[in-house]
Amino acid sequence: LVGYPSFVSVTNWTGVVTDRECDPTGLLCVTVTATPALQFAPGEPDAAVVDCAGPGTRFDPAGDPFEQAAEGDACAHPYRLRTGVSGRPAEWPGEVTVAWALAWSSTSGASGSLEPVEKSAAVPRTVNEVQTVVESAGE
Repeated sequence: LVGYPSFVSVTNWTGVVTDRECDPTGLLCVTVTATPALQFAPGEPDAAVVDCAGPGTRFDPAGDPFEQAAEGDACAHPYRLRTGVSGRPAEWPGEVTVAWALAWSSTSGASGSLEPVEKSAAVPRTVNEVQTVVESAGE
């Protein structure tokens, strides 16, 4: 709904991954560390990309969505515009991206970084609008 936050989370998040391999003699070993970062591009015009903490935020239906979205580590966006009306698409073309920063080090003392690896997935959102009329109860 317009004005209500939409939340994004990655369910198979592994966090930082480290792998170490050694040559057959065991004299030279290389360690590679991959550190993920999640971003949510809502797809709505002029909407900023949301940098998410960890795997994002899973919405808890038992809680207040606005309080949950206000949390510092929330991965949420409140859509301002509805979809499916004249001049707008049927859904906003949202996208989530996990960018893996890759660093390596070796027992020889050498170290460095590799080009980041990015994986993205579409998260299209249909956004509806609810309008109400409030009338006096005759007071």
